[in-house]
Amino acid sequence: MSFYCSGLLRLQRGALMAMWVAGSVGCASLPAHQGYQEANRLVETRIGLAPVYPDDGASVPGLPELSASPIDAEQAVRIAFLHSPRVAVSWARIGLSRADLEAARRLVNPGLSLVHLNASQGGEQISRSLALSVSDVLLRPVRQRYAVASMQQMQLQVASELQALAIEVEIGWYQAVAADQIAETRSLIAEAAGQSALLAQRFFEAGNINRLQLAQEQAASATASIESSRARMRAVQARSDLASLMGLPVEAHWATSRLPELPAADAVDPDSLVSLATAQRLDLIAARQQLDLREDAFATARRWRWLGRFEVGYERESEADGGVMRGPTFSIELPIFNQGQDVLARAEAQRAEAEARFDQARLEVRNNVRAALEGMQMAREVAERYQVELVPAREEVITRTQEEVNFMLKGVFELIAAKQAGYDAWQGYLESVRDYWIEHTRLRAAVGGLLPDMSGPTNPITPHPISAVEQHVHGDTQ
Repeated sequence: MSFYCSGLLRLQRGALMAMWVAGSVGCASLPAHQGYQEANRLVETRIGLAPVYPDDGASVPGLPELSASPIDAEQAVRIAFLHSPRVAVSWARIGLSRADLEAARRLVNPGLSLVHLNASQGGEQISRSLALSVSDVLLRPVRQRYAVASMQQMQLQVASELQALAIEVEIGWYQAVAADQIAETRSLIAEAAGQSALLAQRFFEAGNINRLQLAQEQAASATASIESSRARMRAVQARSDLASLMGLPVEAHWATSRLPELPAADAVDPDSLVSLATAQRLDLIAARQQLDLREDAFATARRWRWLGRFEVGYERESEADGGVMRGPTFSIELPIFNQGQDVLARAEAQRAEAEARFDQARLEVRNNVRAALEGMQMAREVAERYQVELVPAREEVITRTQEEVNFMLKGVFELIAAKQAGYDAWQGYLESVRDYWIEHTRLRAAVGGLLPDMSGPTNPITPHPISAVEQHVHGDTQ
């Protein structure tokens, strides 16, 4: 019996010493930048821009003078990283993950109990006990490993969210810029149609056209004016959407530049893009890490399935007659009815789910890259058809119609109609270039970062060349 007690006492002392050492190691707080810095670097290596995380001590990039010069797509992303509330929400999620890691690094606090009993014949009995969980000590490295993996998962998720915000801002910028230029074009069309209606009114009053022709010109003018208002409304909405993404009030004094021209032809190998996406897509990396974590959890569940509640402690009891009893305590859960079958089955199911999700994510990455590349190439083809064929053809029609008007072979109404068709073609060109850059941005999102050997935004598109003859035509019709 004495051998058993001395052995138990040594076990108790050893367990208490192990708990004290483990607890001392886990007392230091996490580094202030842990989690934030890693997520920041993940974003910077993929888009070339780094959001500023809380208390990083770095100099915050200055906000551009919004009222001084128009902002481009890159500046819009920088502004969003500084001012968008979505960035603060993402960093807050890192903070929650840090809190979970802090909890996993520390032992469960010991339990202290006190029992004070009064005897009916007088006297009292006092029991004091201190108990610590041995199972908590044994599983602490496992909990800490899982918490670190969860922190890494959160870093990937936050970096993915910030990267997605950058993509949304760029797409919003292209939409806002195109909407502004389209609104300008529709305004010019409405102005030309209005001039045509005024000219038709004078011709009708002079008896040169009938009422049907006058009504047709007036209806065309009203339609053009309505379309101009709608285009302006869409431009206002696109500006509002972009302002929300950047974290700026829509009424602030900021402006966007113009759509960039089409870059040189992109020679891209789809297989190389798929390989690049497989290596750098954050969601795929997160799915792979989740699978590794679930496999580790399954192995841990098999290893520790028999371990239940296991505590050691120390108790001191003061008897009513003045005597004192003291000694170690030992408590263990006997795995009679539950041998951890539920824990093992759950871990195995979670591992199978993580494996299926990883396979699904890998398949979606391959398909998304190829679909995005095809969408960008088709958008380029449409834009080039506008640029090389339709717009020049419409300009040629305007030039030849102007010559025939000069020789009185055609009327002014035909020239104005030709010019309106030219503006329609120009609007289609702007929309096709906008679609190309949006698809280009979506391809970058599908690949998960910067694209190799592909041109970025180029010089801005100049105003419509037909605008140069606007005053000449109107001067002839007044």
